[in-house]
Amino acid sequence: MLVALASGAGGVASCNLIVDASSDSCESDEDCVNRPNTACDTEKKVCVSLDECQSNSECTGDEICRPFSPRVCVSTKQGNCQQRYPDDEKIWRSDKAMLIGITSPILPGLPDEATGVSVVNGAKLAVDQFNKDNGVEGERPLALIICDDQGERGPAEENGRTLAAIGVQSIIGPAFSGQTVDTANGTPDDTGAERPGTVDNDVLLISTSATSPLVTGIDDVSPGCLKSCGNDAQCQAACPGLVWRTSPSDEIQGRALSAYFAKMESRIALRGGVSTARPELTVVVLYKNDPYGDLLSEVIRTTLKVNGQDATLQQGSTFFRQVYEDADPNVDGVQPRQQDIDDALAKNPDAVFLIGTGEVGSFLEMIEDGWTGAAEDRPFYFLADGGLSTATSVAAGPARHRVRGTIPGTKSANFNAFTGDYLQKFPAGSDAGGPNVFGAAGAYDAVFLLAYSSVVAGDKPLTSWQLASGFGALISGQRIDVGATGIGPANASLQQGGTVDFVGASGELQFDTKTGEAPSEIQIWCIPQSLAGGEPSNIYYDGANIVNDALDPGDDAAAACPFE
Repeated sequence: MLVALASGAGGVASCNLIVDASSDSCESDEDCVNRPNTACDTEKKVCVSLDECQSNSECTGDEICRPFSPRVCVSTKQGNCQQRYPDDEKIWRSDKAMLIGITSPILPGLPDEATGVSVVNGAKLAVDQFNKDNGVEGERPLALIICDDQGERGPAEENGRTLAAIGVQSIIGPAFSGQTVDTANGTPDDTGAERPGTVDNDVLLISTSATSPLVTGIDDVSPGCLKSCGNDAQCQAACPGLVWRTSPSDEIQGRALSAYFAKMESRIALRGGVSTARPELTVVVLYKNDPYGDLLSEVIRTTLKVNGQDATLQQGSTFFRQVYEDADPNVDGVQPRQQDIDDALAKNPDAVFLIGTGEVGSFLEMIEDGWTGAAEDRPFYFLADGGLSTATSVAAGPARHRVRGTIPGTKSANFNAFTGDYLQKFPAGSDAGGPNVFGAAGAYDAVFLLAYSSVVAGDKPLTSWQLASGFGALISGQRIDVGATGIGPANASLQQGGTVDFVGASGELQFDTKTGEAPSEIQIWCIPQSLAGGEPSNIYYDGANIVNDALDPGDDAAAACPFE
């Protein structure tokens, strides 16, 4: 059941409606069922249109004419959605404009601010590259409606409904897996009443950094597409899902973490310059109590080998998997509990996997501060993409040589070009985050995917399911690299009904159109001397072959980082 975005109203008063002179007579709304988007004016006994506007020019202030029925003027600034980009009326109020929503943690000072700002900046960069030539195909300008979700599940879900009510067909975000699941599915309110998510509201969702396998299982087939098919089973079978992501499943990243640990195990055993390897290593996995932390840590548990055995055979002796809770749920972000730190320290770990997001740096710092053993016995730390931030690097400080992390993607030519363009528009130090933050390149790619899919649509309405269906035309054919120079060749092929092989800054993006996912290479990152975020190491695993524990060709120095 959709929220009241497109439902009719019975017994409506004629003063708020535009009367259609050809309307049939009626006694109730049921008599108008064959006239879409109409209701019965019970005073005049005629079916009347529910639309209040047909063009953005009929609206005032921050408003646009919502693109679906009933067409009414709605504000583009609602709830947590208070930013537009570009904030130029000639662009976002154009009747040809393609509005793209973003929900991301952008509130200054929050632990996840770097992730949110980087995602928004990546999308802004792509929007600018299309708009400098008057938009997609030279006539369809792009505009972002940006919402802050503070990195929390409730605000992200509400932002999804707000953006649906405004009338966007697609949303980039949320940044994290739990948010993505709730935003797509919707959750009950405090009374237990069901609230629709983006799937029920027929909005396309593209996360650039949600990696939990739970996202794969969302029942996301477009209800609008199914309805448009009527009883045509073949048509229904072709209806696409509405939840996509440029980030790979944690099944791939978890295996890469385990594989890289194996390459580092002897170095961990000999750390601190000791001449004899420690007889047995103790490993602790500390993970965030959410779908991201739970499932990624479980992949590590089931794929990690330590001391020559499966970690699962050493649980409770030399291997420990421990969840961490939020010490103060009333404060934004996750506040570390001292008990969780003390429990980890009591095990005298040789290696600690910290699987979380913005709070990871605080955990690392507290473990280092609480260490009472010999300096040479301090542990190595293994982080995932959620821990990649300047805050984590600063917290690590002198421990940076003992920190490694994974992040989907590789340091490709496309990523390097994106990084250069990003830093030119958002110079280092002028804003939180940066191009290396996970999700930034994916957001840049997502705008290109949506723009090119709109070209595939041709003269068809730009519904969410039409955009999702168009992604299938972007995975094979003439290679098109992301960026301004690829726009012309992509248009030339797609306008003729052809297909292209779109290669993004975040990777190849060879989508499985049934799941909305693409396998990705996983790169190892390290902390540079400047302590400014993470630095790619050029060591990476092939996502398609990670099950075979295979580094890519040429990556034979598995422990090396750029600064060593």
